[in-house]
Amino acid sequence: MREHRGVRGFDLPVVVTPARPGLASLLLAASDVLAVALAWWLAVQGRLLAGGVLSPDLYWRLWPGLALFVAAYALHGLYPGFGLNPAEELRRATVSTSLVHLTVGAATFVVRGAEVYSRAVFLVAWVLAVALVPLGRAAVRHAFSRKRWWGYPVLILGAGKTG
Repeated sequence: MREHRGVRGFDLPVVVTPARPGLASLLLAASDVLAVALAWWLAVQGRLLAGGVLSPDLYWRLWPGLALFVAAYALHGLYPGFGLNPAEELRRATVSTSLVHLTVGAATFVVRGAEVYSRAVFLVAWVLAVALVPLGRAAVRHAFSRKRWWGYPVLILGAGKTG
């Protein structure tokens, strides 16, 4: 711990813990991948339970598309995402999730044909991903926000509303 010369000669303890945005980004990306994969799994299982005739193996071939979600989230500044207010993070995650689902959906329907893939699965997976990605990110934040390496060091000057 270092001492810092404070206001009016008072010594203030300054604890500087290095932030680890790489680790935070990795945890958030893992959460995002799990949320999107869970959304797709639930959508396929729901379609099967509803009496849909489809091959789940066909959807497992789309797993490399999970990297597109991570890339889109990174391009929209969601990693590590420190300093974003919740509304902005939700907006960015929703836009990114929607764009990737639209892109993957369009590509699969153009390349493989609309009769092979279920449009209902794509729609339900998108709705579930829009809900599960923010929930997963909130769970990661809740689990790790008290760790010393989470976030960036900040100094707040003032008290109450001024601070």
